[in-house]
Amino acid sequence: MVFDSGMADRISSRCDRMLKRAEPDVPNLLKEGKWDALGGVIKGACRNALQLAMIEIRCHNDIDTALSYLSKARDLSIAFETIPAGIVAASSLDIPIFCCLLTGDVYNAKLLAELISSGKMKVISGSHFDVHTQILAAFVLNDIKSFDKRLNDFGDLEPNYWWEKQGIYFRLYRAVLDNNESLFNELLNEAIKLFKERSTDKDFGNQLGEYGGLEYNQFAIDFMSVGIAVIAKSKGLSCHQDSVYFPLKLIR
Repeated sequence: MVFDSGMADRISSRCDRMLKRAEPDVPNLLKEGKWDALGGVIKGACRNALQLAMIEIRCHNDIDTALSYLSKARDLSIAFETIPAGIVAASSLDIPIFCCLLTGDVYNAKLLAELISSGKMKVISGSHFDVHTQILAAFVLNDIKSFDKRLNDFGDLEPNYWWEKQGIYFRLYRAVLDNNESLFNELLNEAIKLFKERSTDKDFGNQLGEYGGLEYNQFAIDFMSVGIAVIAKSKGLSCHQDSVYFPLKLIR
């Protein structure tokens, strides 16, 4: 595949600059007790680290450097545990949870998930991202009762095309919760195929670079499928898929 190296360099430069700015900001904001700002900085840093990691994987086939970025995100996300209740939105933790999973750190992913399941994070009415993060937390914690409840909550939200396309991951969550290895692999193949199709899906567009779409697909991996597969492996389920969007060597 031919990559737009100029765009890759611009994305990398921006994300690297923002990540370097966030690393000293997080302890300073912690010390000052600026909790709302802290949540935004950590979420932004994790998004930047994820995009940097994906570019390293897609453009340079450099897993070690990618993991170093993801580890930075994981380490910064631990600060969420100190934030008082009711200040930071649940959706601030979705990318941090996935960054933990992509490093193979299920333990810290569960710690972040517990912050959500405990009700410590606020849920904004009508927010697909907040309710999805509650679903993600229930999945990581293997809490089927909460998963089903939050899934019903999500079904009550106003439909939109972008989240309709994300529906494959809800089905993947369920297959792993049910320990259904054959269905998990079947859905994983479908998810990778659908992710590839985002490069020509004008309705999905280029809303969030880490999720791919149009020209961003050339720099993205299907990080949600990879994170789900890490949890699947921790439960004894195996997968054998390997593609540019789903680098099997990240499953560890």
